[in-house]
Parts: sequence; structure tokens; C-alpha cells
Amino acid sequence: MKKIFLLLTLVQLYSSAQETKTLQECFDKVEVNRLNFSQQKTSVITAEINLNFHKLSILPNVSGFSNINTSFGRRLDPFTNTFGTRAVNSQSYGLSTAIPIFSSLSYFNTRSTLTIQKLQATLALEQNINRIRILITENYIELAKIQVQQKLSELRINHLKNILDVQRILLQTGRSSVIDTLKSYAALQNEENAMSKFQLSRINAQVELNYWMGEPFNYTIQTQLESIGEVSSKLKLNEQFESESLELSQNLQHAQDKSRRSSLLPSISLNGSLGTGFSTNNKDFSVAGNPTIPYNEQLSQNMYQNIGFYINLPLFGRGEILQSRKIDRLNQEEMKIRQEALELQVSKKQFLLAQERLNKSAEKASVTALEKTMRDVYDKSLSLYKEGRSTYSELQTSFLEWQSKLLDLETIHLEIALLKMYEN
Repeated sequence: MKKIFLLLTLVQLYSSAQETKTLQECFDKVEVNRLNFSQQKTSVITAEINLNFHKLSILPNVSGFSNINTSFGRRLDPFTNTFGTRAVNSQSYGLSTAIPIFSSLSYFNTRSTLTIQKLQATLALEQNINRIRILITENYIELAKIQVQQKLSELRINHLKNILDVQRILLQTGRSSVIDTLKSYAALQNEENAMSKFQLSRINAQVELNYWMGEPFNYTIQTQLESIGEVSSKLKLNEQFESESLELSQNLQHAQDKSRRSSLLPSISLNGSLGTGFSTNNKDFSVAGNPTIPYNEQLSQNMYQNIGFYINLPLFGRGEILQSRKIDRLNQEEMKIRQEALELQVSKKQFLLAQERLNKSAEKASVTALEKTMRDVYDKSLSLYKEGRSTYSELQTSFLEWQSKLLDLETIHLEIALLKMYEN
């Protein structure tokens, strides 16, 4: 009785809220939990930002400069080419711009690289989501299995209580012994102990599920087995993600190789600048006393503009590009072989999963028929026992055999549900 009281206390403390949740609802809870995929989501957003802002690289660069100097002692004025022997103040201002006209296809190659990097970040996020979904599915099915075991345990408890009631009647008529009653009472106590263990296992499974869903640890749910086959997205094998990742890595290497080859092409840009300056050493020698030319007049006289094309033509690169291309080809071949091996592993696992689904379906049909037979045997044994025409051992044997097949049948249901999650 103390153990039963402890079990009820645990249930009351733990079950603050309880509702039926489908597997898809658990998936949705996991995906909106910001603690689960923050790193991968940040990588995806970063790749998206890099790709979007790369469009601005085709715009011209414009920069401005301003310079203010004070010089002491003998110096050469940059504007008048004359020496000064006292403090000279000078100022200069200007703008410069560079407009890329032909950048040896680097814009398109860089954009291809950024696009692939975004796909890699997205794939990493999807792989992590799939990994967590596998954990959630296995935990959900484990929780469903524990709930089934609890129901079967309740069924056994009710059965033993009914047997005890029957045995009291049979004892009065002398058709049963006290030993059988004691055995039933001991079996009832064992079953109640097992029920407490099932409850603790359920709490552990539920806490693990709550951790991923971001729910309070004392939150409890009822599983819905039918919902496992109704999820919007099926589970994928990890080898499928690895194969897709290798394909993206090959595409990335190809884009980087194109970028290195394009560096052999010339690049052309249009450069321009505009500026002016002022110096106290810039004198007007046509006037007595050689005064400094006025500020505004100097800015007008010293104004300069230039425009021109800048061409960069690579001539000799010491073989780095050829070396990189040879290494890239070796890596490409190695990745192709690994990808073929992974695709073969995926095909093998999918074939085995399909065969296992067929075997489990056939086993389900067989166990269903056997469970019905065992239940009929138990019902008949119970009737005979009530009439005093069957022994307690025979009754318990038929009951436990039926319970064993019932548990096997429910386990097969759960295994088939998990296998269907990997359907293409």
C-alpha cells in the first residue's frame, strides 16, 4: 500500500496538465523552440545576407578625402615647387571613384559560391531538424509503448482482483485453496510494483520529450498512434544528407575552380578623381610683397580632374592555378566515389526497410490471429475456473500467454509505425 501511495503521489506531482498530442504537433513544438536550431538558423540567415548584399558589389566605389597640414622649417610646397622657411598651412580635398567594367567574371563566380554556401547552410539546418525529429519519433513511440504497458498492467490488475473475488467464493465452497489466493495476492502486489516502474519510465520519457519541445518538465501528454502516419514530412536517412552535402561540396569546388581560372582574364575598371587644394606658401608674385593667393582663388586654380581606364592583365602566376586544378580534380573524383557509396548505402537501407515493413505486416497478421486464439483460451479457462473445473495454474498460464501476445501485437504496431516514417 505504501508503494501505491507513493505512485499516486508521483502522478499528482507530475501531471499538472495532460492532453492528447499528435506527433506532428510535437514536431511543430520542437521547430519553434528557439533553443534547438539557433546556430544553424543563424548560419542560414548569414548566408542569405551575404548573398543579398553581394548585389551591391557591381556599384561603383566613391570615396572622398580631406588633408590639412602645418609644416615648419624649410620645405618644398607641393603646389608652387618653391621652398618655404616658415610655417606653412596647406589643405587639399578630393573625390575618387572606380567603376568596374569587366572583372574577369568574378562577380558571377562569387555569386555562385555564395549561393552554394547558402544551400549548404540550409542543408545543415534540415539535417539537424531531421536528427531531432528521429529522436522525437523514437521518444514518442517509446512513450506510446509505456502507455500500452500501463493499460495492459491495469488489465492484469483488474484480472487479479476479479480472480481474488472468484477465489473467495470458491474457498467458501471448498473448490479452491488458500495457496491459490495467496498466489493471486502476491501476483497483484508484483503487478502494482510493475505499474509504479512503468510510471517512472513514462516520466523519464516525457521529460526528454518536454526538453526538446520547450515545455515544463511536469507537462504530460497522451500519445496518438494513428498520428505517426499522418505527419507532413517523413524521416530521412542520415546517408541521404551526407550524399547531398557531398554533391554541394563538389559544386562548390567547381565554382571555386572557375573563379581561379577566371583570374587569368584581364580586369578593366574606369577610374576618376576630382580635387583641389590651398597653401599659404602659394604667393602672388605679381603683387608687391608677394601676398598669399586668396583661398577661393587657389581652390579654383588648383582644381584638377582625371579619368582613365585601369587594365590588369595577369602574365605569370608561377603555376598556382594549374596546381590547384589538379588537386581539385583529385578531390572531385574522391567525393564522387564517396557519393556513389553513400547512394548505394541509402538504396540498401531503403530496401531493407521495405522488406522489414513487409515482414512486420505478415507478422502482425499472424500475431493478431494468435492473440485472438489466446484470448479465447483465456476466456474458456476463466469460465472453467469459476466452475471449479480448472486449476489456478492453468488459468494464469492462459492469461499470461494472452497478455504476452497482446503486448507483442501492440509492439508490432509501434514498430510498423516507425518504419512507415521512413517511407519515400
